[in-house]
Amino acid sequence: ANHVLQGQPAIWSKETIDQQRYAITDLVDDLREPRNAFEAHITIGALHEVLGNFYFRSQCLWSASRKNIPRRLLKIDPVFYFEWVSSFEDAYAGQYDHLLLTAERVLAPHGGFLFTDYRIDAPASWRLPLE
Repeated sequence: ANHVLQGQPAIWSKETIDQQRYAITDLVDDLREPRNAFEAHITIGALHEVLGNFYFRSQCLWSASRKNIPRRLLKIDPVFYFEWVSSFEDAYAGQYDHLLLTAERVLAPHGGFLFTDYRIDAPASWRLPLE
């Protein structure tokens, strides 16, 4: 396991990057107009996981989850760590703009937000035969 962890994870395909960009864009869209504070907090937590995973994996780095995301960020990029933490603190306090900009910054090198005209076809094995 140590040998594997000392290496790099597999490079994400364009398809995987686009799927994750779409998922992040969907969460950001939910955060732009949350129905209530409770749903906003759920969205912020989900965005922390998905955006954190995207940040690491899109750079061919091992991922982290939950409380380990900021810990890894501090080791990798201390300046971005402070932006990350403050943007999530602001979001939990009801101020979403900083987090939206942080998400935009993370996605920018990969084409930015992805929503319009994005489509994923279900595998043929998932489809029911027409009678």
